[in-house]
Amino acid sequence: MSHTEKSKKPNHVESNIDQLRMSVATAIAANSKNLTPNHYSRFRHKTAEWIDESFFKILKGCGVTGLIECGAHEASASVNFMRTGGRRAVAIEANPFTYESKTKLTEQYGVLSFNCGVGGEVGEIDFYIPLHDQNAGNASFLKKTNVKYKSKKVSVDTLDNIFREHFETNEALALWVDVEGLALEVLKGGGSLLNSENCLVIKVEVESKSFWEGQSLARDVDNYLTSFGFKAILRDLEYRNQYNVIYVKDKYIDCIDEVLIDCWREISWLRLSWLDKNDGVREFASYIKHRLTRSDKSIVSFFTHKVAAFLGSKSSN
Repeated sequence: MSHTEKSKKPNHVESNIDQLRMSVATAIAANSKNLTPNHYSRFRHKTAEWIDESFFKILKGCGVTGLIECGAHEASASVNFMRTGGRRAVAIEANPFTYESKTKLTEQYGVLSFNCGVGGEVGEIDFYIPLHDQNAGNASFLKKTNVKYKSKKVSVDTLDNIFREHFETNEALALWVDVEGLALEVLKGGGSLLNSENCLVIKVEVESKSFWEGQSLARDVDNYLTSFGFKAILRDLEYRNQYNVIYVKDKYIDCIDEVLIDCWREISWLRLSWLDKNDGVREFASYIKHRLTRSDKSIVSFFTHKVAAFLGSKSSN
């Protein structure tokens, strides 16, 4: 049977992703039932922090030494990976404005960064940047119907090429994919890598309904990865109809059994702190942060980010 034929079998995948949805809902139900709508939105974001922390625990459990971060923006995953003992991290950011102002700065931490896209094949295609914000996190190779864009030609490479050019042939690798609706195309450019013994863990942002024109959805990504022997093991609730999933090669799941037990226990204990629930403190902290962090190099900016992180700012953290 060909790989294409195998990838069309959805039954096991659908039951797997549905069971994961029910598991995470059950784990947090008691902790979120009395939250206001605003506080529940913040609780969702705390689940995103939880899955990020879980990702790095899983990397250690699997012995991962290399990371490719696609849609890197400020490349926080790559920086964290290098700070915690990773051997090599490659951060890929397609938006040239974001790359120059944010992604490139992470090279001081040993991150290897590139201004290009990642896709199904090598080439050059239009990248769409919202007119209102050239550094917008939702800039993409796909468009939303209700947003005005300016376009810029951006070169595109594949995961397979990036791995071959920048990592050892025996590298134990993880992928971090946050590419605004283009996850399946990114992964399709890494068929050889996904089929190898090198790629062990993947964290990918997916959508259960379309936000971009012509995008693939969560089940499409799930079906594709399952056909390579990956299994979805954790997911968060960051946004409605958009969330992050961690996949691990099935043969390595038993190796991280205790890690996964700890991760599920931690989400079942997740709570909003007093600071999370205090709207006035959060708004004041956000205002002060905005006023004092205009220069990324100032000592005032550094300490302001530290305080903002303490008060719950994910970007500062």
